[in-house]
Amino acid sequence: MPGTIPYNHPSLVLGHVANTRVMQKLQQMAHLQNVTDAAQEKLNALVQMKRSMTMTMNELKGMGVDIKELENKLKEIDANIPSAANEYMTVYLQNETALAALKNELANDTDDRNEIPESPIDFESSTLKPQPLSTGSLKLDSQYFSMDSNFQGDVMANIETFIRDTAGEGGSQVAKAVSAQVANQNRNHHLCGTLIIVANCTHRNVGVFSPLVIDPDKAIRAWNQMHEKNGRIESPEHEFRSKGGSGDGDGMTLITGATYASSFVGMVHVLQASTEQTDNFDKLKEQLERKLRIGGWLSNASGGIGVDPTMLEEVKGFLSTQSVSTHISVVTMGVVPSIKSSTLSMGVKKLAEVDSDKLKQVLNSSESDTSTTASESEEACDRHRILYAQNMRMGNMISTMADIDRKDNKVLDINSLMAALDNYIDYVNSEQELKGAPVHFYTRTLTRSEILRLWYEKYHPKNEE
Repeated sequence: MPGTIPYNHPSLVLGHVANTRVMQKLQQMAHLQNVTDAAQEKLNALVQMKRSMTMTMNELKGMGVDIKELENKLKEIDANIPSAANEYMTVYLQNETALAALKNELANDTDDRNEIPESPIDFESSTLKPQPLSTGSLKLDSQYFSMDSNFQGDVMANIETFIRDTAGEGGSQVAKAVSAQVANQNRNHHLCGTLIIVANCTHRNVGVFSPLVIDPDKAIRAWNQMHEKNGRIESPEHEFRSKGGSGDGDGMTLITGATYASSFVGMVHVLQASTEQTDNFDKLKEQLERKLRIGGWLSNASGGIGVDPTMLEEVKGFLSTQSVSTHISVVTMGVVPSIKSSTLSMGVKKLAEVDSDKLKQVLNSSESDTSTTASESEEACDRHRILYAQNMRMGNMISTMADIDRKDNKVLDINSLMAALDNYIDYVNSEQELKGAPVHFYTRTLTRSEILRLWYEKYHPKNEE
């Protein structure tokens, strides 16, 4: 089985030769972390055992069963818990100090000495395939942080801690980005608080080179670059025939696969919105009624129905108020979801067909065989009303559709955030694509003898040994 190493250094690239020094330090870090995890699991197991034993003893005691021996066993567990806790704290402090030192060494290690050569993998012949070899998981959490002006520093610290603890791999980088977003919103607006939704996923698909084809010539160049002082391969044919590729040494490690994970952080910033009150509502009401009466009279005198739309827009201007109460922000790592503005809840109701005959019958209260100037004028107005009603019907439909088209995809709100979260989950569940940030790498060690054998098989295919 291929070994895996934790990914937290940018020099580790899928399909390339791993930096030996970086790998050694990361493996040391992984070992220290495993020791700490083992000590913590031991303590958790004892605590869980005590809880389970206590529940069992209470149940047996209620049934009248003698539990003296169980009580003695429970005392032994009680005696082991403090020692396990002390052991865990001791190991934790020691390993955290060692981890901090290794991280500092990684950060200050700038002497590459041209150690990372060109990858010996033949990328044209090799294929990186998604394979469902890992375990998909989702960890979702949310928390609301109230923005108190007197304790903003504490709130920002709590937000960073929350993100770092829940965002999984890369939590520190995500926490810094989220903290910067919240600080920027609070600087430009008066925040009441921020709702933070965190989703952390491990992806089922891993990326593995299958088939993995090594180019012998590139492998020899990479080996010689990594062993410039000693151990170079000067004459591969002579060395293979004479020694059979002995003296492998440490080998050359290739990164041949990766497991992926991702994180999603959505923020809803609740703003303090100011409201304006009307000082004299009765006076405003009187003005609106007067405008509506005048608009209705003008429309009726000209053969129209109702109030002219321009007059209605003017009336709406008195009443309409607009305020933004929330802002949203999104920070992701590993997967970039589609950010689409949500569609306003609007729709076109199906309008009933206007029956011209019925409408004319309703409008004409009486019929007369004689025609006068007044009757013909009234008849013209009635016909105009029929035509006006038809035009209004079509105009309403067209204007409503235009209004929807104008307002569609222009609103970013919490619905947009939920749509982005849904899109993020869809990306994670994709079976055909590799998505996410690499969190562990699969490695393969290419030895000196294997490089010599590959070279010999390439140039002497009939003399394979």
